[in-house]
Amino acid sequence: MAVTLQDAINEITADLVAALTTVRSAPADPPEQVAAYPFLTVHPGTGTWEEGPAGMKKGLHSIVVELHVARTPGLARAVSEALGFAESVPNTIFKGRDADRFNGTIDTFDRITYTFGPLKWDIVDTFGWIFKIEGVKQQTVIS
Repeated sequence: MAVTLQDAINEITADLVAALTTVRSAPADPPEQVAAYPFLTVHPGTGTWEEGPAGMKKGLHSIVVELHVARTPGLARAVSEALGFAESVPNTIFKGRDADRFNGTIDTFDRITYTFGPLKWDIVDTFGWIFKIEGVKQQTVIS
């Protein structure tokens, strides 16, 4: 079976959900409205496909992890709650790579960058993180 970008996203999501016990929702398909916070979603960012060895292709991707907390009952509480994920999200991703908990769906990645601050989900104001796993390398068979 060929490994896909979606396979990598599924494995990263499963690892984050298992490790971050306070995350209340991580839907596989992003919903229009979110019922439970904090929640996370993992999706592709930017990337390239390059020709690899004969019959192979190399993908270099960014995978985005959005972690949203509710803005209510107040901004100070939202900031405090979101800051609680500052180390746990990247630590989980690095540990997952090092222990191959992504089940061979990625070969490696370069770094994790982040943005912290106000976010929005549909029309709802939230607060949290956008982590970008950059330089995610996959070498797969051209099918």
